[in-house]
Parts: sequence; structure tokens; C-alpha cells
Amino acid sequence: MAYVIMAIIIIVVIAQVIEEDKKVKTMSDSNAEGYDNTRLTLVEKYNYEEIYPTGVKYYTSNINKFMKNFPHPDWDNDKMDKLVLYKYYAQNNVLVKLENENHKNDPKAIKVTLNRRTIGYISRDQKEFVRHLTKIPNLVRAEIYGGPRKIYDSEKDKYVELKDYKYTVRTVSYTHL
Repeated sequence: MAYVIMAIIIIVVIAQVIEEDKKVKTMSDSNAEGYDNTRLTLVEKYNYEEIYPTGVKYYTSNINKFMKNFPHPDWDNDKMDKLVLYKYYAQNNVLVKLENENHKNDPKAIKVTLNRRTIGYISRDQKEFVRHLTKIPNLVRAEIYGGPRKIYDSEKDKYVELKDYKYTVRTVSYTHL
């Protein structure tokens, strides 16, 4: 009888470990397209310029297609202790491509793509600066955060999903030393 109880306990523990492993894997799935799990070198870490692409709000569906690979496991749970809950984990090691585009409004535009889908453009003010930092086309690291979220409504004592959401994309171009 003791062996049966021990076997049941071991099976339950293994099932819990497997479930926890699944949650951790979805937070940083290195097999997801566009994900780069290499660590920053010290030179990269301290010698970079931040660039925020414009027009990101027009490409929300393209970003959603990537971010769905990183779901927050508590999204469907209304028993959280946070005021704001995001549907997806923020990603800070994404590879995006900067490429030239002959856009109708700007013949020298620099498009930002993720998995061959447009997610924004480098602003007119920063185009020459970006061209000075790196060759175009080029892959650069980026952070993506924001997106669908719920906020806690104390009057209703539950989370309410907000329909007006946006993403923030921050690309990082490394300076040449």
C-alpha cells in the first residue's frame, strides 16, 4: 500500500514539473520565429542607440502574430494580485530587419519588419542617423512590449479587458567603436 501511495505522489510531482516547464517555455520560446536568445556582449550592452519606429499602431495585427508565441499563463485567471495584466510577455531580444523601401510618401524610407511582416518605419528625423549607425538592410535587436491588457476594476471586483491597446517597439542599433 505504501508503494502505491509513493507512486501516486511521484506521478503528481512529475505532472506539476511538466506543467511548470510548459509555462516557462512559453515565456521565452527560443524556437519562435524572430527570437534571438544570444546574450549581449559588453560592448553591445553599453554602446547603443534606442530608436522607436513610427506607425506601429497600424501594424498591430502583424505584431500580434509574433507575440502570440509568448502568452501569459494567467491571462484567463481573474485571481491575480496585479493592477494590470498583459496578455503576452514582453520580449526584449527580438530580431527585426531594417530595410530600404521606396514608399509612396517617402522614397528613402526604412521599413522595420518582423518575420517578413512590416511592424513600423524609422521616422524621417532618424533615417540618416540610423544609416550612419548601421548598413541597410540589417538585422537589429528590438524590444516589444505592451499589447492586450486587463486592468482590475475594484467596483466589479474583476479584471476588465481594454480594447484600445498598442505595442511599443524599441529597436537597438549598436554604435561602432
